[in-house]
Amino acid sequence: MSVISSRPIPERIAAEIESRVAALQTGIKPNTHLVDVLRPKRIDTFTPQHMLAVISSQDPEYNEEISCEGNPPANGYDQRFEIAVYLMPSEKDPTPIETFANTVAADVCESLTDSGQGWHSMGGLCIDTRILSYEYMDASGGVDGIIIPLVVTYRVSERSWYESR
Repeated sequence: MSVISSRPIPERIAAEIESRVAALQTGIKPNTHLVDVLRPKRIDTFTPQHMLAVISSQDPEYNEEISCEGNPPANGYDQRFEIAVYLMPSEKDPTPIETFANTVAADVCESLTDSGQGWHSMGGLCIDTRILSYEYMDASGGVDGIIIPLVVTYRVSERSWYESR
Protein backbone atom coordinates (compact mmCIF):
# COMPACT_ATOMS: atom_id res chain seq x y z
CA MET A 1 0.00 0.00 0.00
CA SER A 2 1.38 3.39 -0.97
CA VAL A 3 1.16 6.51 1.14
CA ILE A 4 1.71 9.70 -0.89
CA SER A 5 1.67 13.26 0.44
CA SER A 6 3.18 16.65 -0.20
CA ARG A 7 6.20 16.06 2.09
CA PRO A 8 8.90 13.36 1.77
CA ILE A 9 8.58 10.32 4.03
CA PRO A 10 11.51 11.20 6.37
CA GLU A 11 9.99 14.66 6.95
CA ARG A 12 6.56 13.18 7.65
CA ILE A 13 8.13 10.74 10.14
CA ALA A 14 9.92 13.63 11.88
CA ALA A 15 6.64 15.58 12.06
CA GLU A 16 4.89 12.52 13.55
CA ILE A 17 7.59 12.17 16.22
CA GLU A 18 7.32 15.89 16.98
CA SER A 19 3.54 15.65 17.29
CA ARG A 20 3.73 12.71 19.70
CA VAL A 21 6.36 14.36 21.90
CA ALA A 22 4.45 17.68 21.86
CA ALA A 23 1.60 15.92 23.67
CA LEU A 24 3.77 16.29 26.78
CA GLN A 25 3.22 20.05 26.63
CA THR A 26 -0.43 19.56 27.52
CA GLY A 27 0.16 18.17 31.00
CA ILE A 28 -1.03 14.63 30.20
CA LYS A 29 1.77 13.31 32.42
CA PRO A 30 1.87 14.82 35.91
CA ASN A 31 5.67 14.71 36.23
CA THR A 32 6.70 15.77 32.73
CA HIS A 33 5.42 19.03 31.32
CA LEU A 34 7.57 20.15 28.39
CA VAL A 35 7.86 23.90 27.91
CA ASP A 36 8.39 23.57 24.16
CA VAL A 37 9.26 21.07 21.41
CA LEU A 38 11.60 22.35 18.70
CA ARG A 39 13.16 21.07 15.52
CA PRO A 40 16.36 22.98 14.69
CA LYS A 41 16.31 25.36 11.77
CA ARG A 42 19.30 26.07 9.52
CA ILE A 43 20.39 29.02 11.60
CA ASP A 44 18.81 28.47 14.95
CA THR A 45 19.56 29.82 18.34
CA PHE A 46 17.63 28.85 21.39
CA THR A 47 18.29 29.08 25.07
CA PRO A 48 18.28 25.70 26.76
CA GLN A 49 15.79 25.62 29.60
CA HIS A 50 14.37 23.06 31.95
CA MET A 51 12.06 20.63 30.09
CA LEU A 52 12.78 21.93 26.57
CA ALA A 53 12.74 19.15 23.94
CA VAL A 54 14.74 19.42 20.71
CA ILE A 55 14.21 16.80 18.00
CA SER A 56 16.88 16.21 15.37
CA SER A 57 17.64 13.58 12.75
CA GLN A 58 20.86 12.00 11.57
CA ASP A 59 21.81 10.93 8.04
CA PRO A 60 19.77 8.01 6.70
CA GLU A 61 21.70 4.77 6.15
CA TYR A 62 20.85 2.53 3.21
CA ASN A 63 19.29 -0.77 4.33
CA GLU A 64 19.90 -3.35 1.63
CA GLU A 65 17.96 -6.05 3.50
CA ILE A 66 14.60 -4.29 3.12
CA SER A 67 15.24 -2.78 -0.30
CA CYS A 68 13.49 -4.63 -3.10
CA GLU A 69 13.53 -4.94 -6.83
CA GLY A 70 10.47 -4.21 -8.86
CA ASN A 71 8.95 -1.67 -11.13
CA PRO A 72 9.71 0.74 -9.62
CA PRO A 73 12.28 -0.57 -7.12
CA ALA A 74 12.09 0.43 -3.46
CA ASN A 75 15.00 1.57 -1.30
CA GLY A 76 15.11 0.92 2.43
CA TYR A 77 16.73 3.16 5.02
CA ASP A 78 17.45 3.27 8.75
CA GLN A 79 17.40 6.77 10.16
CA ARG A 80 18.28 7.82 13.68
CA PHE A 81 16.24 10.53 15.35
CA GLU A 82 17.22 12.05 18.67
CA ILE A 83 14.94 13.65 21.23
CA ALA A 84 17.03 15.81 23.54
CA VAL A 85 15.33 17.03 26.69
CA TYR A 86 17.15 19.64 28.76
CA LEU A 87 17.02 19.10 32.51
CA MET A 88 17.93 22.26 34.37
CA PRO A 89 15.89 22.39 37.57
CA SER A 90 16.33 25.08 40.16
CA GLU A 91 19.46 24.72 42.28
CA LYS A 92 17.13 24.66 45.29
CA ASP A 93 15.17 21.66 43.97
CA PRO A 94 16.05 18.65 46.17
CA THR A 95 15.04 16.12 43.47
CA PRO A 96 18.00 14.05 42.21
CA ILE A 97 18.76 14.72 38.53
CA GLU A 98 18.50 10.97 37.84
CA THR A 99 14.88 11.10 39.00
CA PHE A 100 14.17 13.76 36.38
CA ALA A 101 16.05 11.74 33.73
CA ASN A 102 14.26 8.47 34.46
CA THR A 103 10.84 10.10 34.61
CA VAL A 104 11.25 12.17 31.44
CA ALA A 105 12.63 9.17 29.53
CA ALA A 106 9.68 7.01 30.60
CA ASP A 107 7.13 9.70 29.73
CA VAL A 108 8.67 10.48 26.33
CA CYS A 109 8.71 6.77 25.48
CA GLU A 110 5.05 6.49 26.53
CA SER A 111 4.11 9.50 24.41
CA LEU A 112 5.79 7.87 21.40
CA THR A 113 3.96 4.57 21.92
CA ASP A 114 0.55 5.89 23.08
CA SER A 115 -0.99 5.63 19.62
CA GLY A 116 -1.74 1.94 20.12
CA GLN A 117 -0.56 -1.37 18.74
CA GLY A 118 0.79 0.04 15.48
CA TRP A 119 2.76 2.86 17.13
CA HIS A 120 6.03 1.63 15.60
CA SER A 121 4.82 2.26 12.02
CA MET A 122 4.33 6.00 12.62
CA GLY A 123 0.90 5.98 11.03
CA GLY A 124 1.91 3.63 8.22
CA LEU A 125 4.95 5.70 7.17
CA CYS A 126 7.61 3.22 8.20
CA ILE A 127 8.30 -0.46 8.75
CA ASP A 128 9.60 -0.26 12.31
CA THR A 129 10.70 2.11 15.05
CA ARG A 130 13.07 1.08 17.80
CA ILE A 131 13.53 3.19 20.93
CA LEU A 132 17.11 2.83 22.16
CA SER A 133 18.50 3.39 25.67
CA TYR A 134 18.63 7.02 26.66
CA GLU A 135 21.92 8.80 27.11
CA TYR A 136 22.94 11.64 29.39
CA MET A 137 23.86 15.02 27.93
CA ASP A 138 26.95 16.04 29.89
CA ALA A 139 27.93 19.58 29.04
CA SER A 140 29.99 20.72 32.01
CA GLY A 141 30.66 17.79 34.30
CA GLY A 142 27.02 17.53 35.34
CA VAL A 143 23.92 16.17 33.70
CA ASP A 144 22.22 18.84 31.62
CA GLY A 145 19.64 16.57 30.04
CA ILE A 146 18.99 13.32 28.25
CA ILE A 147 18.92 12.16 24.65
CA ILE A 148 16.40 9.51 23.66
CA PRO A 149 17.48 7.94 20.36
CA LEU A 150 15.12 6.20 17.93
CA VAL A 151 15.99 4.23 14.83
CA VAL A 152 13.26 4.36 12.21
CA THR A 153 13.31 1.85 9.36
CA TYR A 154 11.40 2.92 6.26
CA ARG A 155 11.21 2.15 2.56
CA VAL A 156 10.50 4.57 -0.26
CA SER A 157 9.98 4.23 -3.97
CA GLU A 158 13.25 4.69 -5.83
CA ARG A 159 11.51 7.25 -8.05
CA SER A 160 9.84 9.19 -5.24
CA TRP A 161 10.74 9.81 -1.61
CA TYR A 162 7.14 10.97 -1.20
CA GLU A 163 5.85 7.40 -1.53
CA SER A 164 6.13 4.89 1.31
CA ARG A 165 6.39 1.27 0.19
